[in-house]
Amino acid sequence: MISMGVMGLNRVFMMMSKANASAARIAAVVYAEDELTPLPEAEAAVTEREGYIVFEHVGFHYGRDSAGAEHFPGQADGRFDGQGRQKSLDDIDFSMKKGGTLGIIGATGCGKTTIINLLMRFYDADEGAVFIDGKDVRTYDKDALHRMFGVVFQNDVIFADSLKENIAFGRDVSPEQMDAAAADARARDFIREYEDTYEHKAVVRGANLSGGQRQRVLIARALAAAPDILILDDSSSALDYKTDAALRKAIREHHADTTTIIVAQRISSIMSLDDIIVLEEGRIIGHGTHEELMENCPMYQEIHRVQMGA
Repeated sequence: MISMGVMGLNRVFMMMSKANASAARIAAVVYAEDELTPLPEAEAAVTEREGYIVFEHVGFHYGRDSAGAEHFPGQADGRFDGQGRQKSLDDIDFSMKKGGTLGIIGATGCGKTTIINLLMRFYDADEGAVFIDGKDVRTYDKDALHRMFGVVFQNDVIFADSLKENIAFGRDVSPEQMDAAAADARARDFIREYEDTYEHKAVVRGANLSGGQRQRVLIARALAAAPDILILDDSSSALDYKTDAALRKAIREHHADTTTIIVAQRISSIMSLDDIIVLEEGRIIGHGTHEELMENCPMYQEIHRVQMGA
């Protein structure tokens, strides 16, 4: 009995030791200073190009420190797995007007989501500059910048709460705004089928919803606050073609002033947009309308042939 008691006390001390170490690590993250502070206007880059969103010869490379040198934990020589780190983006140069639509397509790992990360300033570009409404994104207050966006990322999460709270997402969204956003996202019909409609409870990660229903709720969340810039990052992969087309039609008709960027694997999701960028290994290899790319971009032609059977 004494031995079991001592062993029990020993387990308590071990758990306390582990908890203290874990708490210290969590606190180090929570209280870490933000490295991406607003840049003074005097130090900001300036562009003479017209466009609401402008990427000006942007290059980016994961794993650089604040001085621009490569750094990886345990790799004092700045190399990773014995190799130099490849650029994620190289000479990304484009602009789009306010209210315009842009599609980004390319193979997995070619840098599509990285463009979004730089636009929202989750990272700073190593080369070139990114502008929104004529201002270097580095000069914006972080919260003010992020409030401009309505975003659906590839790995976004449905929380264990009501559909109403999942769409509102802690913002002051009226019932009318929420219902309109759900209608545009093609989520209103299945939500109204529930007896408790918007009060219907989703379980952790939306496991009681289908893949298409989860994506539609997430799109409704992005649309609910009428963002200046809407970003859909591979967010319609679980939707059938008819629903996907209806969604894009609703965005065009009801959010005409919203600048929209759609990152997609399916060519049908972007072929009607104003401009399309084709990426390969972090570089733009095609830029134009669907018709233009079908004439002069072999990779786009191949994607179209494989997916559309033409």
